[in-house]
Amino acid sequence: MMTDIFLYGWNPKLDIPSAIDGPEQRKQIAPSHVLVSMVDSTPAVDLSDLVPLLQSMGENYDELGSGLVISGEALLSLVDEHKVFDGFDEIWIFGERPIQDKPDAIRLISDRKLGPEPPGLLVDWMRNNGCIAGLGDGDGLNYATFSPVLDELWSE
Repeated sequence: MMTDIFLYGWNPKLDIPSAIDGPEQRKQIAPSHVLVSMVDSTPAVDLSDLVPLLQSMGENYDELGSGLVISGEALLSLVDEHKVFDGFDEIWIFGERPIQDKPDAIRLISDRKLGPEPPGLLVDWMRNNGCIAGLGDGDGLNYATFSPVLDELWSE
């Protein structure tokens, strides 16, 4: 369930793999489209390393700006079977395939703590592009979402 209310936070106990490892999280992620915008704190360069892996898995992908768009199922497979996301990574979850790249000024990796007020550019970009949630890890997990269900799961 989506809402117009923007919810965000930081959880010191989570990273991307643990944040998406649960029945409710998987239910929301599996049918989604995911923009992978950062792997190991490096946009673009390390993302190109994912292409041969995705191809070997038989997964489709599209380039969007400096990121890669993959299916939610591919994301779950990358986490479960290939242990790809192990810190300082950033992903964005969409109900429909995103058409606008994430602005470079937006970062969710957790070495950048979110302040008491959400950045307007982040809220606007997510809302205008139908982004359900964004996750960035490294030192805990930063998250941003319009889903009260995901907010509750990630804020515990």
